[in-house]
Amino acid sequence: MNIYLRNIDPNDYVWIWECRNDEHTRMNSIHTDSISLEDHMSWMKSSSKNPNRKIMIGCYLEDNVGVIRFDIINEDTALISINLSPGHRGKGYSVPILKSLEDIIKQEYRKVKILQAVVKQGNIASIKAFIRANYVKVKEDATIITLEKYI
Repeated sequence: MNIYLRNIDPNDYVWIWECRNDEHTRMNSIHTDSISLEDHMSWMKSSSKNPNRKIMIGCYLEDNVGVIRFDIINEDTALISINLSPGHRGKGYSVPILKSLEDIIKQEYRKVKILQAVVKQGNIASIKAFIRANYVKVKEDATIITLEKYI
């Protein structure tokens, strides 16, 4: 599968907001509230200036299929978040997107050695995707599962 990642630009902000506010996305997110467009735009603008955050679009052919973000949370660890767009779920895009991001991190953020994901209990599709991408469960409680991968 020919998945590639590209940097976001302001033209992507509304599409990302629509994906984030999708009912299925919110149901499977740790933060389930709907986000206003105004709040989202403000968050996107501040995120674009944050040197410890990178947001990219996963693409297949010419279609945007998902959003992936990482936040460097300490010198060697990045927190990963992925959200596939509603029309592209269940098609096997998550793992190639995760692997593509891993390649970028290895090349551009060489100090990062641990990739971490925090997933809501019950979000089976995300848990399975991270496990298929060779993340392992390191912590679990009643509401979340933490998975990690050493690169």
